[in-house]
Amino acid sequence: MNRNGIASGLCLAMIGWGWVVLPARADDAPATQPAQLTTITLHVQNADAREVVKQLAAQSGVTFESSGPWMWSGQNGSPIALVSLDLDHSPFWQAVAQFCTLAHCTAWDDNAGGLRLQPSYGFQSGTLSGVMDTSGPYSVVAQSIQRSSTANLATGDISHNDCIQLQLYVDPSLRILRYAQPWLDVADDDNGRSMVAQPPPPDGQMMNSFSSSPVHIQATVPLKFGPQPGRALVNLSGEWRVVVPAEIKTMTIDNVSNAVGTTTTVGDYSMTITSCRLQGASGNVGMTVKRKTPPPPNPVAGAISQALFGANSGPDQTDFLMYKLQGGALTLVDADGKSIAANGGGGGGLDQVQWNVSVFPGNQTGWGKPPIKLVWKIATQIRTDTVSFHFKDLTLPQQ
Repeated sequence: MNRNGIASGLCLAMIGWGWVVLPARADDAPATQPAQLTTITLHVQNADAREVVKQLAAQSGVTFESSGPWMWSGQNGSPIALVSLDLDHSPFWQAVAQFCTLAHCTAWDDNAGGLRLQPSYGFQSGTLSGVMDTSGPYSVVAQSIQRSSTANLATGDISHNDCIQLQLYVDPSLRILRYAQPWLDVADDDNGRSMVAQPPPPDGQMMNSFSSSPVHIQATVPLKFGPQPGRALVNLSGEWRVVVPAEIKTMTIDNVSNAVGTTTTVGDYSMTITSCRLQGASGNVGMTVKRKTPPPPNPVAGAISQALFGANSGPDQTDFLMYKLQGGALTLVDADGKSIAANGGGGGGLDQVQWNVSVFPGNQTGWGKPPIKLVWKIATQIRTDTVSFHFKDLTLPQQ
């Protein structure tokens, strides 16, 4: 484990930090190939925020949608935002954070790989607000530190609780499949006292959380309240373990409305469309998903496998077929090429799942058009990354 950067556990394979997804519709569909991180180079002075958004989208390949055409237009009380940026190969999330600060907006991921921009109404809240530490494809944001006190009216005892809110963002070329609770190695206040409340977990820490968002997760980490609390955390460092794809193959089903009864195969995976009821931007699609070859054993996660199967070797839980359909892996695409978040559910075993996805205007990126295409980004191999983060001089709340 590398505590100065990012370490990779040997789940199945380890390759580069990012991938280009190539469309595939046949058994010999190519796996994704390594690509560079998503960076932004942009030099503008007093530019219209709407034009800057177009440039961010063009350079990143990420879909940006505002709350409506009135945003930054000077209409309906929305001011015209003029933005000045001087960015050279800036990591994607750092660039987005700077833009949001200048344009007085917040960015919310839409669970389909896109971002929705909403006015902040003078408050720097929501996603990307806080102090950011970027390492490779990951950006960790320390958002806030909270302190609460409770008085027990029966005994008169007073207890204190501190915690820090953390967020993690992954480069758009990746996708978060699963993650563990982050932990702190160092949390020293300006009085020289440690505020670390829990010891680091063992190497076999259970990855018990699955991500509903492909690019963003958040967590609350407890801090230890001391008898003479300081005014700042002068040093805070820790780690956050995540599971991401090490290889992706893409299955695309064009004209999904007419695909009922057809089967599409990519490698070991096949999908049969069993039903399709789409009307306008709403509806649902049913499918049967199968895998020819059972998932390989993962001895690195022996403790996890033992808990699940009563043995020291077994598939990583992320390799369960139903989990390959979640976390933004399945999307519907409209005629403009915009991905639409598809909420899904179903059940089955390791090699076959009955699944249903639904879409409605509320979970569609922007206003969009009716979905016509189904895309499945299959994580055919996975890896575990340990993300290190470090912050200095974080203000502590006072009683």
